[in-house]
Amino acid sequence: MQGLAATYGNGVTLTASSQAGVQVLDLLNDFELDNQGRYQLPNLIYSDSIDVVVRLKVPAIKEEQILGKVTLSWLDGERQKQTLTVNFQLPVLTKVEFEALPSNQEVQQQVALMMSA
Repeated sequence: MQGLAATYGNGVTLTASSQAGVQVLDLLNDFELDNQGRYQLPNLIYSDSIDVVVRLKVPAIKEEQILGKVTLSWLDGERQKQTLTVNFQLPVLTKVEFEALPSNQEVQQQVALMMSA
């Protein structure tokens, strides 16, 4: 019963769309697709996180702009539909600045785990 009380939402779906020439190459998670092409995620549980790794191909851009959006939808405890949409963007960097960026170890670890699954 404790698991049911900790459930924040169910029927969880995720969509990722791109713009500005960005291509969504892959979603590394093994989520099933629903009949509308949305990724079906596990139930949302208080204090639990769900790691999602999306691989993008981002063209060179001259100014910072919105590159796409991610939408998460779910049914809450009263069976009301909830939706959260977040735009994503990246800073504009020179090639030298980009190549000097350190790898994010947490992301690298998640990619390795998902690629080996």
